[in-house]
Amino acid sequence: MISLDNVNYCEKCFEKLDETNMYTHSCQPMSNTMRFPAALPEGTVLSGKYLVGSVIGKGGFGITYLCFDINRKCRVAIKEYFPDYCAHRTLGAKTVGISHDTAEYKKGVEKFYKEAKLLAGFRNCPSIVNVLSFFQENNTAYLVMEYLDGCDLKTHFRSGAHFDENYVIFLTIEVLKGLKLLHDKKIYHRDISPDNIFICKNGQIKLIDFGSARTSAATYSVMLKPGFAPTEQYQTNGNQGPWTDIYEVGATAYYFLKGNVLEPAPSRVANDVLNLSGISPKFAVILSKMIAVKIEHRYKSVDDVIKDLVKMLNGGVTSPTESSGQNMTVDVKPSDNNQAYDVSNNTSNQSFFEIIKNNPSMKKLFITACILGGALFVTGVVLLAYFGSI
Repeated sequence: MISLDNVNYCEKCFEKLDETNMYTHSCQPMSNTMRFPAALPEGTVLSGKYLVGSVIGKGGFGITYLCFDINRKCRVAIKEYFPDYCAHRTLGAKTVGISHDTAEYKKGVEKFYKEAKLLAGFRNCPSIVNVLSFFQENNTAYLVMEYLDGCDLKTHFRSGAHFDENYVIFLTIEVLKGLKLLHDKKIYHRDISPDNIFICKNGQIKLIDFGSARTSAATYSVMLKPGFAPTEQYQTNGNQGPWTDIYEVGATAYYFLKGNVLEPAPSRVANDVLNLSGISPKFAVILSKMIAVKIEHRYKSVDDVIKDLVKMLNGGVTSPTESSGQNMTVDVKPSDNNQAYDVSNNTSNQSFFEIIKNNPSMKKLFITACILGGALFVTGVVLLAYFGSI
């Protein structure tokens, strides 16, 4: 327990403690150094005003702490640049040591700090976590962000939360709105996935974890999540741009709708077949274009994706030709509410009889109509002959 201005707080989560919860309050029982030996211990003060609490996240390039802003009396989240491949810290110490690749590490710190400055320009954007401050200390760099009360969508999904198609479309639009702000500044997130999208307790959706974010460049480091990353992210000189993030958003939507991760992009190059059974035909068209393996078959801007999604929600019809523009095969099987729809079918230039021939449902309906029409015709002829003979 810590006391500030006669107010008691938990030293790990910084919840206020009083008579109502002094003896019932509980949070992470293990210390930071027990869970992550390289982490800063609780109680460490950063930049003279941030008190370190529990570790709330750790990745290959950083550690995120729940901290307390002593001046503003509020919780914040602070990400520390800490690449596993070369960084280390003596137990209980503050300074980061470098085992090798010192020059590369310094470049990493500079990039982290530069990107922190860029992200600070998006403060108060509803779809992006707010960056409050950034500083260098302890031979590394730190990014101070607003503390979000909630959890990432991966955790939320695995906990049994209901993700129907309408909700997935809502999530997709919210994430795309955040990405549009980044893309307008030529910044690409490059790591959109369920664990990097945060849902607050009030239902607000926020993009988090910008450790892989980059501005336009000739070469990129290979940082990806198989099943969510497009083919260009597997190459240091891959043609990355807005279409890269769009693929990741589509792959995330696919994960929520199908319950499993999309096949890694390189494996889809030879046989680009998607099973979108259970997804409404119109959304299947849009989704297939978002996660097309080839860049030339994919959406080029988030504006275009949002436009098609809004058009779909407003009842507009999206033709396979104008939305897909590709030769990929999409296997959309019938579900309880959806009819079969093959995105690879181009019906715009087919004759009436060709359309009937290629559509089993219409073929059956046409045959039935012909039989009924024939029966009615024969009945009419018989009745006419009968009454004409009277």
